[in-house]
Amino acid sequence: MLKACGKLKAESAGAAHVKRQHLNLLEVYFEIYLLEIEALVRRGVIKKYRKQTHNTKALKGKLEFAGHIRYNAIHKERFYTTHQVYDSNHLLHQVLYKTLSIADQFTMGTRLSDLTKRVLVNFSKVDYKILTAKQLNCITLNWKSSSYGDALDIARLII
Repeated sequence: MLKACGKLKAESAGAAHVKRQHLNLLEVYFEIYLLEIEALVRRGVIKKYRKQTHNTKALKGKLEFAGHIRYNAIHKERFYTTHQVYDSNHLLHQVLYKTLSIADQFTMGTRLSDLTKRVLVNFSKVDYKILTAKQLNCITLNWKSSSYGDALDIARLII
């Protein structure tokens, strides 16, 4: 059935476990997704640059003068700046984290619950955002993020 779907690799599902009583198709998708994310984490997650605006104790980036006056009238030692941060909190990881949180809700109390919790620990610094269909469809993969293709396809299906 997975091979006929065309979206997933049929060999990634593995052998059927006959002793499992309640195995539905949604759990199969969750298991394939969790194993794919676990493999991505083992290889190393990608980081990107993003702009961040907040109070800092050191002057770095561009000083936002209006915000500096508004927020730091009392704290003269701080600076309200906009600067670039190189981390793993970007749209691609936010989509994966959203899908992991959905999988965590549906796998609670099942055999996949432990695997879901282990994978979720790696995404603790990623923001939880509400995603639209337009945002999901506008994600483009480059040479750096090409290994995220299968995980992103499954995440679109789950969301």
